[in-house]
Amino acid sequence: VKMKLSSLLLACFCLLFFFQDLALCQNPSGQLDDAKCDVESVETANTEQLHRILSELVNTTYFRLMHIKLDGKCLYFDQAVSEAKCASTQQDSFSSWASSFSSPAPPVKEGGLCSLDVGNRNEESSQSSNPFDFGRPITNKVDKTISKAESESLLTKDESCNDPSVPDFWLDMCRNIPTNASEYVNLRLNPERWTGYNGSHVWDAIYNENCFEQLGSLDEMCYEERVLYRLLSGMHASINIHISLSYFPPSKSQNRSNWEPNPERFINQYGSRPEYLKNLHFAFVVLLRALRRASPFLYNHHFVTGDDQDDAHTTMLIRRLLDSSVMSSCQKVFDAFDESLMFSMDGEPSVKTTLKSQWKGVFHNISSVMDCISCQKCRLHGKIQLLGLGTALKVLLLPEQLIMASLERAEIVALFNTLSKFSTAIRGIQTLTNKFYEYQTLYKSDVLDDSIVTSRSAQGPSLQSKSSQQVEPPPSSDRQTSQTAALVDRAIGAVAAAAKAGKLSMQVEQKLLDALLRHDSTALLLAKHFIDGNSTNRFLVHAERNLHLMDSSSSSVTSFSTTDTDTSELDALKQGKDGATTADDTSQQRITSEELANHATEESCWVSINQKVYDFTQFLPEHPAGSEAILRIAGKDATSEYFAVHTAEMLTDFKPIGVLA
Repeated sequence: VKMKLSSLLLACFCLLFFFQDLALCQNPSGQLDDAKCDVESVETANTEQLHRILSELVNTTYFRLMHIKLDGKCLYFDQAVSEAKCASTQQDSFSSWASSFSSPAPPVKEGGLCSLDVGNRNEESSQSSNPFDFGRPITNKVDKTISKAESESLLTKDESCNDPSVPDFWLDMCRNIPTNASEYVNLRLNPERWTGYNGSHVWDAIYNENCFEQLGSLDEMCYEERVLYRLLSGMHASINIHISLSYFPPSKSQNRSNWEPNPERFINQYGSRPEYLKNLHFAFVVLLRALRRASPFLYNHHFVTGDDQDDAHTTMLIRRLLDSSVMSSCQKVFDAFDESLMFSMDGEPSVKTTLKSQWKGVFHNISSVMDCISCQKCRLHGKIQLLGLGTALKVLLLPEQLIMASLERAEIVALFNTLSKFSTAIRGIQTLTNKFYEYQTLYKSDVLDDSIVTSRSAQGPSLQSKSSQQVEPPPSSDRQTSQTAALVDRAIGAVAAAAKAGKLSMQVEQKLLDALLRHDSTALLLAKHFIDGNSTNRFLVHAERNLHLMDSSSSSVTSFSTTDTDTSELDALKQGKDGATTADDTSQQRITSEELANHATEESCWVSINQKVYDFTQFLPEHPAGSEAILRIAGKDATSEYFAVHTAEMLTDFKPIGVLA
């Protein structure tokens, strides 16, 4: 009796903390404040259209090479504070929110992760024979040393930039983020991730040493002040999400070959603060609005690096992003922010003039604070994102006729890289949330399995008898039980998300949840191959089809149908085997590697992805990056190349012609 009672108490204790974790995590949803769209519209546009184009775009030569000055002098802190060690013992990198529940910071050599990686320049230069290629350093450089007085003379001194009553006033928005550096930085070699640096004093300066300290709550701020605050808060969220996505560095002792996420850190920071994540969505739509306003100039801009093929690829991606069909399908987010509301208050002109001057002054002060980040990589990414925000504000506040002449290369590069960072961060919210629940489920199901099995053995047989409709792993396989629980958790999450988005009726939602909660074999098989394959939409389609709810006459069906063809799949799932062949696969043509290699031309272009062979011949002229982008991976297994820049959902429109033998 004591054993039974203790087991039940342990199970209840674990369930209590599981539901506390659920309460902790509140993903952002609903209407965005100070914008005319909701979170769901932003995430849909980002997932279906924007993210994959932006991710590919920032990897082109033009957008991955950046000239930005990183050796500015800090004017806000003394030597001891501003030059704090990079490998800080505090776990909350570049954040003002510390939490005793965060995972301890992994050890790192002092300064090792903060230093910029300039890469192998000889290797970089070998990609092009053009001596003026951005990727090729020029030898015997002219000495570009200039004095402080000379440097200040290069800054915009036009009187019009000091007069809020004239349109030119916004031309120098980015003045305090100079880009006149003699060296370039390869952003692809310096990704944004955990470095060990604690920048809480920097964020304190940004939030507290400017006008926001006296303003109090958001409700007490005027519209313009709220906009600037939300932009900075969104940038803060993006930085923290990137750190959480790549937090634990590779380690032989920990058996980590790649950077791994820290979802617990993310949940501790944002689980109960969804309003901060909504500021990230707000900042994203402000950038998109600026992109739309500058689109006539950007569409015809010459993105020249010296590599004709790469330049053509870049131009194609830009035009694809700015294409009217993309903007029209995402119109709600491109038009969500209305810049005409800025500085449009009634009253004395002097009030508007004063607000403009103070507002721009605050942005300049914040730009200067970036020089107080002692971690070089953190300073790089902070400056890039603030430059991206400043560029967007300049585009939105200047008259249209001044936009073309006002934008510099570094500002364009920063704008698109900031867009891509925010886009990745928005997707990272769901990634980290799913990871957190997956880890929690794995841990707690291990504890619950043992305690519940013990209590059930004392009670006798379960009320629900075992049948072919349940997937029961071997009693000794705790890992398999955990995997099944994690799979059910992810599948229920997919159903909940689809229901929230209005993609499922209540009837379908209820039947899918019932099937998953009773461990229906077909439901788990579909989840195993589609949820784990990052093809959530296909999982829902096949699940609904198997419920026979597509036909209203079959609405009385309450469970999945199990057929003879499920047997091998069920056995594979029980044994924990991957890659079992589906019934559809066995009916398709088996194509050898030699045969596949013979189809790598414009006349016949076959590509293998996840062991399935697709004929992309008809799609060659339609690809946004041109036919060369597909031909480069034709005639071979291109799974890794494909998923480096695309998602599984993109394949849903293509039917495979066979499977790779």
